[in-house]
Amino acid sequence: MALKQLVSNLKTIADADALIDHIFAENGVPENQYLAKYFDADVRRSLFAGGALSGRHVKLSPAAQILKSALQRRYARNQSPHTRKEGESFFPMTAYHGTMSSRIAGLIVTGGFNLASQTMRGKGAYFYRAPLHERAEGYAISNGEDPEGVVIEVTIFSATTGKIANPRRDKLVHTSGPDILVAKNPLLIFPKAVFVPGEKMLNSDGMREWQSFAGPHFQRQLN
Repeated sequence: MALKQLVSNLKTIADADALIDHIFAENGVPENQYLAKYFDADVRRSLFAGGALSGRHVKLSPAAQILKSALQRRYARNQSPHTRKEGESFFPMTAYHGTMSSRIAGLIVTGGFNLASQTMRGKGAYFYRAPLHERAEGYAISNGEDPEGVVIEVTIFSATTGKIANPRRDKLVHTSGPDILVAKNPLLIFPKAVFVPGEKMLNSDGMREWQSFAGPHFQRQLN
C-alpha cells in the first residue's frame, strides 16, 4: 500500500503497525527520493493535522497519538529477548528544536517538521540534545538564530541495525559530536512541549513539570 494511503487511513493500532512496517522496510531507497517521499507536505499533514498547541502544552492529533503509541509498544516489546525482533530495536530520544515564535511552533505541531534548508551536516530535520537540558536548550535557540524564540521538545523514535554497509534512512545521523541530530523521517518526530528560553524542566517522582527561573526575562509568556 502506498505511503499516503497508509497515513491517511491511520485509525487503529493495526493501521499504525502497517505504517511502521512500511517505514522500516525502506532499504536501498536513494536519499533524495526517501526525503521527498516522507517530507511531502500532504503526508505530514495527514498525520499531524488535528493537533493543537495551547501555551506550552502540545496535543497531538488522534492519528499521531496512535502512531506514537504503536512505536512505544514496539520499543517495550523489543526490551525482552523473548519478543525482540531479530536485528532491530526501537528507542525514543528526547531532543530540542529552536524556532522563532509560538506561531511557527504551532504550525509544526499541526503539520510536522519541514526538511531543513541547510545541508552542511546532512539532509533532514535538525535537533539538539545534551547531557544537561539547559545546554540543549541553548543550542536550539542559538542555532535557530533567534535568542527571543521558543524551544520545542520532541520525542524521536529510531531503529538500530547491524547492516552498517546499508544503513536505514530512518536511523538518526549523529554529526559534529553527540549533540546534533539529523532526523530523516518527520513521521517519527513527535512534539511534546513548547517553552521559552530559560525555563527549566524538573523531574519529581517521575512526573515532569515546568518551572521558570526568577527574573523578568524568564517570565515572558508565549504569544
